[in-house]
Amino acid sequence: MGVLIIKCPNTGRDISTGIETDKDTFAAMPNDVVETRCPHCRTKHSWRPRDARLIDAIPPCDWIENQR
Repeated sequence: MGVLIIKCPNTGRDISTGIETDKDTFAAMPNDVVETRCPHCRTKHSWRPRDARLIDAIPPCDWIENQR
């Protein structure tokens, strides 16, 4: 299992979409538009699964909770 990550177009920083999945499920996802609220610029970003990448884990230093 991993988490889908997208890049904030305003800050260039990675953000978690909050979607946990595996490689096979990710590959089979329909290319529908999804919205995710960005903790960096505080806006909603529209994205498609092809714009995301699957990572195993987010390092604690990158957690938004630890960015304060």
